[in-house]
This record gives sequence, structure tokens and C-alpha cells, in this order.
Amino acid sequence: MTLVWQAMTFGLLLLALAALLAPYESLAWWAGWFGHTPDATRPAGSAPPGQERPDRAEPQCHVVLLLGINTVSVNTRSDAEREFISALREALPDCEVVDDVFPYSPFGAPLTGDRLLAWLWRAVSQLGGRFAVGLLRNAVNIRNLMQFLVSTDSRYGPIYNFGVAQVMIDALMRHGYSPGAPRPVILLGYSGGAQICVGAAPYMEAAIGRRPSVIALGGVISADPGLDSLETLVRLQGGRDRVPGFGALFFPGLWPVAFYSYWNRALRAGRIRTVVTGRMAHTGKGGYLDREARDVSGRSHLQTTVALIEEEVRRIADMPVNGRVRERPHLRNENGRH
Repeated sequence: MTLVWQAMTFGLLLLALAALLAPYESLAWWAGWFGHTPDATRPAGSAPPGQERPDRAEPQCHVVLLLGINTVSVNTRSDAEREFISALREALPDCEVVDDVFPYSPFGAPLTGDRLLAWLWRAVSQLGGRFAVGLLRNAVNIRNLMQFLVSTDSRYGPIYNFGVAQVMIDALMRHGYSPGAPRPVILLGYSGGAQICVGAAPYMEAAIGRRPSVIALGGVISADPGLDSLETLVRLQGGRDRVPGFGALFFPGLWPVAFYSYWNRALRAGRIRTVVTGRMAHTGKGGYLDREARDVSGRSHLQTTVALIEEEVRRIADMPVNGRVRERPHLRNENGRH
């Protein structure tokens, strides 16, 4: 028992240390201490190798994907994530899906890049089995969770979110986007990535000359000032997903009594909608990306998730389906109004 308490104490101390050091990367980047910049070796308008569009028709929209806190780098996706991205591209052939953004660094540096602990994060991405998935994977989750919390912080969040917005804009330019173009930009955030999408929204709006929209898949979001810079926020949430509820618990700006918070103002303006995806969990078995679990229609959870995202992207962009504009379904928003 003594050993257990010692282990718990050590873990709590490490967690406290991680929380204290979490803003360091943003502050050091803002001070100019890092010479690292996001990969700009590919010419503007090109997609990452192996992801080129079969035709170079002008896309009708750009979808920027930010994945959850288990992300190590954009080159070490899980099989489920790779299948999800491939299914998105297949469902949205008339859009450009931008998936080469690492959102848990203010300058887009992956954990396996030029970092002091890069060896550890490389081990996480290469090792398999229960130990790696359990202990080491949790180390990644905790590290990225702290960066998520930096994004929500009123002191350090503006620096962090500005940096990530710059990384997203660079990625958009690589994928052929021209600032000021009439094509909509839709930020698709899974889990903690949704908060970073919202936090970056004001800087994205200033750069591209129009308000972006956000689709949050199981997203945890604070009452961030970025909500004022969104065209719309669509929350796709599974009936068995308890993770988004942590936001309502820990961020007072989401409470109904915070009448004038950014969140509640956006609710009253009708710019936040919630779409229930069925009995889906946050991740893993029965999660949004599960290709084995089935819903009442017989489709896999992955197929249903991609279909709902396609529906929302096409509604936001007003893009036709089979020669016609898709009929807008009757959806409820967060405060229950129709």
C-alpha cells in the first residue's frame, strides 16, 4: 500500500510539474527562442505526398482537420484515423481536406521533431502492446491535455491560438487556398482539437477575410472569445460520449448563469447547434471511428460519422449533392430551440 501511495504521489507531482511548464513552449516561441518553423518545403497549392487530388479542379471548400490529444505527429496516425481521413476525402471529393496540422504546439512542431524528449515520443509511436498503449500513451495524452488547457487560458491562450492559426493558414496555402477567396473554410476538430479550432478562429478570420465555421466531433470547448468569430459551431456528440460534458463541468462560462459569456451569447444567437450521432462513445470500441460497431441503420459508426460530417460540410458550404442542394434537416440547437 505504501508503494501505491508513493506512486500516486509521484504521479501527482509530475502532473503538477507538467501543468506549470505547459505555457513555456508558447512563451518561448513568442519570445523568438525557437528557430523551428512548420514544414514549408512543399510549394503552395500542393498536397502532401501520396495525397494529391486526382484532378486539380477548384475545391468548393477547405476542411482543416485537428485530431485529439492522443496525437504524436501527423505522420503517426492510428489505423482508425487513417481510415477516417480516407473516408472523408472520398465523401468530399469537391473539398480539400487538410490533415497535415499538428495542433498541440504553437508552431506546429510534432512531438517526434526537434525536441528534448523526442526519443520518448518516438518510442510511443513505434512500440505496441499494453504497456505502450497504457502508460506511455497516457503520457502523450497528459502532455497534449496541458496544451489544450493553455489554449483555454486567458493569459497564454491568445499566444498559443495565434501560433496554431498561423500553422493552419500555412497549411491552407500549401493546399491551394488563397486568402480572401469566396470558398469557405471549415475547421473540423476531434475531442480537444475542437477547442483549438475555436481558439484560433479570430486569427483565422483576420487572415482569410471571412469567418470560419467549426464542426466539433466529441469536442470539449470552453467559453472562448473565438466563439464570436465563428459563422457557426456544430457539435456532433454521441449518446455514450461523456467527454464533452467535462467542459460544462470545468468551464464556468458554459453554465447558464453566465448569461453574458461568449458561449451563452452564441447560443442565444443560434450559432451553436448540437447533432446527436447515436449511441457512440468518445473513442475506441463503440467510438466515432469504430468500423465494427453498427448503429440502428446497419452502418458502421465510422460510416455514420463521416456521413454526418459530410452533411454538415455541405450545409455550411451550400454545396449541391447529385445536382441539387441538400435539404436541410430539422436540427436542435444547444438550448433546445428548433
